[in-house]
Amino acid sequence: MKFISYKDSFITYNSGDTLQVDIVVGIYDQHDQLISNDNVSVCEIRTSDLNSSVAGINKVVADNGVFRFKALKIIGKPSYSTKILITNDELNSLRRDL
Repeated sequence: MKFISYKDSFITYNSGDTLQVDIVVGIYDQHDQLISNDNVSVCEIRTSDLNSSVAGINKVVADNGVFRFKALKIIGKPSYSTKILITNDELNSLRRDL
């Protein structure tokens, strides 16, 4: 799994602000080929701990093998760092520092 579209700009957002970028991920093999083009797989995004959370539609269905998370909010205490987890039933989770 890898990020297809990602901008570091959302790292500076305040708790509760809606992210101005979509987070787009796909499942790729070692040759950088998208391995699935289905429209039934489900992917979920959440935080790695109980001190923060993701608000919005945090579970999406694939569109030709690509998962797009829109208008998410990351909620946490001021100056708190967390990780987001993007999981798919078939694969390990992908972690990205926030």
